[in-house]
Amino acid sequence: MLSHCVSDIRGTGTAPSPPPTGVGGTTPTTYTYNGNGVRTSLTTRTGQAMGFTYDQTTGTPRLMSDGTSDYIFGPMGTPIEAINVASQSPNY
Repeated sequence: MLSHCVSDIRGTGTAPSPPPTGVGGTTPTTYTYNGNGVRTSLTTRTGQAMGFTYDQTTGTPRLMSDGTSDYIFGPMGTPIEAINVASQSPNY
């Protein structure tokens, strides 16, 4: 089951609702979550959609990709590298 949430200024989801029209007629950033409450996508005010990919083999889902960066984790789940998808440049 997917739900649709609208972001407040802190980036946290509010109650599920249809996407409203924001200040000045702009649509706010919206997030979509799966039935387990894990964020699966976001759509920016400009309409750019980004999907999220998670490693679900651990107790807590680990973010593997957020549409902008891919993430690599080391031992004990420690994040060790983020790779920019567009430029393929790593950040350590």
